[in-house]
Amino acid sequence: MAARLKGVAIAGLVGGVLAIAFAFVPLANYALCCLVAIAAGALGSFIHVRSSRTKVGLGGGAVTGLLTGVVIFIGLCFVYFPLSQIVGFFAIKALTSSHTFEDQLQMYTSFQFWAGSIVSLLVGCLYFFGFSTVGGLIGSLGGGGADVDPGDLDLDLGAG
Repeated sequence: MAARLKGVAIAGLVGGVLAIAFAFVPLANYALCCLVAIAAGALGSFIHVRSSRTKVGLGGGAVTGLLTGVVIFIGLCFVYFPLSQIVGFFAIKALTSSHTFEDQLQMYTSFQFWAGSIVSLLVGCLYFFGFSTVGGLIGSLGGGGADVDPGDLDLDLGAG
């Protein structure tokens, strides 16, 4: 379990930073974010496989990739989404002098705006979870780990 969390934490952090950075690149952001999700899932699974004392199968790699996608998505929700709303708010103000502050505030508080934002987050959730799971499968193809039966491991930590 510690090996999986290590892989998820490292890959989630790296993937989250890259996904947030690439999200501001016009037109290429969807392709780059998909590649980041696949690469982060593969990295997390690879770290899990290499640091595990037992053999990791495809299912374990897929779960590690999925959890990596969850970490990336949580980072996007709490960092990228608010930041993009703030940047968008001021970009509209700078580009269109005809909009007053009250007009912008009304736009940002409208149902259509928030419904679109929520749908966008849900679509992002699906593609990050899906692509990072595929990356987790790719990263676990080597299998790695030792061929050790978990019952043979001496896990007595001197508590007896």
